[in-house]
This record gives sequence, C-alpha cells and structure tokens, in this order.
Amino acid sequence: MKMHRILAEAASTIAKSVFREHKVLDHELATAFEENPKWGKRDRSFIAETVFEVARWRRALSFLADSEETTALCAAQWVRMGFDLPEWWSYNGKSPEEMKEREAELVNQSRAIRESIPDWIDALGVAELGAAWDAELSALNQRASVFLRVNTLRTTRPEAIEWLVSFQIAATRLQGCRMR
Repeated sequence: MKMHRILAEAASTIAKSVFREHKVLDHELATAFEENPKWGKRDRSFIAETVFEVARWRRALSFLADSEETTALCAAQWVRMGFDLPEWWSYNGKSPEEMKEREAELVNQSRAIRESIPDWIDALGVAELGAAWDAELSALNQRASVFLRVNTLRTTRPEAIEWLVSFQIAATRLQGCRMR
C-alpha cells in the first residue's frame, strides 16, 4: 500500500493529541473518521493500526527512533510495518536504516524498554511474579487468537469453515470444545 501524506499526517496528529493533550485515543480516531467520511477501509485501518501500535510500543519505538516526537515514533512504526518512508515525511530521529539496526539492539535493552512498559509496572511484575514475570510479559505482548462462534441454526461448522477458507482465512475446528 502506498503511504498517502494526508493519512500519515492524520496518524501523527492523532498520536500527538493523545500523548501531549491526553485525549482518549478511541475518541480521537472516531472524530477523525467522522470528519473524513471519504477515507476507505484501508485508510482507516492504516491510521488506526499506526496510532494503536505507536501508543502500545511507545518506549521501544522511542529507542528505535532515538526521539520522543510523534513524527519520529510514527516513522519508526512504519519502518517496523515494512513501509519505505517517503521523502516528504520529516522527523527528528534516526534514519530508517539506523532504526533497522537498532531493532537488533532492542533485545539487549532493559526489559521495560524492550517490552515497552513503564518502569513501575516492571518493578511490580518482578515483585509479584519473580522469575515468571518474563514469560508472563512475553505472553501478554502476543496478539490474541480469534475464536469465532458459529450459529448452528443458520449454518453448520464445516460450512462456516469452508466459507472462511474460500476467502483465504485459515480456520479450523477447536478441539476439545463441547459440541451440541
């Protein structure tokens, strides 16, 4: 997908209002989407993914970009997403090549920076869970699986799986669940 300037600027503006003005991210996204009804599904997805990921991984992205500016944080996230940064995107921070190099250095950073959590949460996790904290934190940073329930009054489970597979969506029956 080509990165459009208006979408990149919108993502950066929303992130800035969340971080600097302490606005609620969901409300800012909803407002931006209402004000720009011509943005399509991919446009909204690009903006939402950028802003949510920048909010979630702020400390790690700040390390990668060597900057706290939202423009640099967005740039670091886009590099992580595999985009080439356009020449019109300006920010104060490391170059995309340097960000990729620093990605390898991220594993050697403190757990709080590497997992992008506040120091106080890291201290609390260590105090409460001890050695198990690393495994718990790693598990918390994994994307959750999606489970879909099938209304068997409308279709069967195999038909639902077949329909999903026809759209190149990997789907399998969950073993061990109670079937009626």
